[in-house]
Amino acid sequence: MTLLTGARNYYYLASSLEDLSWGNGVTRGPIDELVDFLEQELHPDDARALRQLFLFNDMRNAVSYQSRDDEFVTPAMYGPDVVLEAGQGHPNMMPFLTDFFENRRRNQRIYPDIPLIDELTLLFYDHLSDIGSAFVRDWYRHELDMRNLTIALSRESHGFPYRERLIPRGEAYRAIMEGSPPDFGLSNDFPYLDELVRVFKTTDLTAQEEAMSRIRWNWLDQRIGAEFFSAEFIFAHVIKYQSAERWQTLSQEKGDEVFGELLNVVRRSVRFALEFSHIGDNDHDNRNSNRDKQQPSDNQK
Repeated sequence: MTLLTGARNYYYLASSLEDLSWGNGVTRGPIDELVDFLEQELHPDDARALRQLFLFNDMRNAVSYQSRDDEFVTPAMYGPDVVLEAGQGHPNMMPFLTDFFENRRRNQRIYPDIPLIDELTLLFYDHLSDIGSAFVRDWYRHELDMRNLTIALSRESHGFPYRERLIPRGEAYRAIMEGSPPDFGLSNDFPYLDELVRVFKTTDLTAQEEAMSRIRWNWLDQRIGAEFFSAEFIFAHVIKYQSAERWQTLSQEKGDEVFGELLNVVRRSVRFALEFSHIGDNDHDNRNSNRDKQQPSDNQK
C-alpha cells in the first residue's frame, strides 16, 4: 500500500529550522543529529520517508558493511544490527534490499557483469514505486537524470564514449541514448541543462560541483513551492542542510585536493562509484568520467 506523506503540517517544527541559503554554511549540529531529532518529531509515516532520503547510504552499507570493523555510513534508514542480520540470512528491509541480500546469500547475480553496488542501484530504481512519498520518489528521479546528464557531458567533453557509463534507467537516459550532444535534445525538459553544458566545457571541477549543487537547491525550491510547513519542506531542508554542511568543510584549495584524490580512486572503479551513495553528495559523478584521464511536538498532527 502506498503511504501518502506531505498531507500533515508541522508549523512549530518547520518554523524552528535553521534558515539556510545557498553559499552559506550551517550553525547547528551535524546532519545525523538533525535527522535523529526530526525523526522523533515527525509522524511515523513522515519519519520513514525522511530516512528513505538516505537509501543510497543503505546501499553502500549493504555492499560494504559485513562486520563491526567495517565503516558504517550515516545517516541511513537501517542501523548496523539490521544490516548484519540481513547478511546472515535474516533480512528485514525494503524489498530491493531484501532481494539483494537473498541473492548474495545464494551466490546469485542479476547483473553479473557489473559490481554489486551497480546491481543494487539498478534494483533500487526498479523498486522505486515501493517508496510511499511522492517527494522522495521525485527526488531520486531528479538525481538519476542529473547523474546521467553529467556523466554524458563530462565524458563527451573529454572525447570519451559515454553511453556504456550511464545508469540505464530514467527519462534522461533514453534521450541521451537517442540524441546527440551537447544537449541531447533535452533543453526544454531540463531547464538547467544549458548551465551544465557550459560548466562541463571547462576543467574547473569545483565550478562543476557548485553548479550541480545550485541546481539541486533550485529544484527543491520549485518542488516545495509555498508549502513551507509541510513534511516535504522538512525533507527539502534536510537535503539542503547536508549540502551546506559539506560545502562548509571545503575551501577552494581543500576541495581541489579532495577531488584530485577521488580521481585516483575512481580510476579503479567502473560506472557507479561508491561515493554516489551520499545523498546530496552526488556531485562527484562528473569525476567518474575523468577516470580515463586523470514547542509541543507536531508528530501526532
